[in-house]
Amino acid sequence: MRVQPFPIATRIYFQGNSARLVPSDISNKLAEVAEFLETHPDVRVRAIGYAHESENRTRYPNLPLERAQAVQTALENLGIERRRVLPEGSEMPPEDVAPNQAAWLSQSVRFEILP
Repeated sequence: MRVQPFPIATRIYFQGNSARLVPSDISNKLAEVAEFLETHPDVRVRAIGYAHESENRTRYPNLPLERAQAVQTALENLGIERRRVLPEGSEMPPEDVAPNQAAWLSQSVRFEILP
């Protein structure tokens, strides 16, 4: 079964070694995601968190998951039921980010629609 890409090309970015959301991302990007989910009440999404290899994985071993959970909580605060957002942390970089690209591109959360 193939997972559908999220129809809103939204990626949430984080500072290095942090799972703290940028307030403008909550009011802009996540508000847009929440609006989509409100319009489509039967849709559930996976929020996949990533970390760059340069981030301190010894000190922050669960950073990718913590980023996804921060997004889940922010969407819940915007009125989306928590159960509709499945947080997941990935040990791999995002598939569309090459190793030689800027670190901030991997310090992110992206979305997939669940079947």
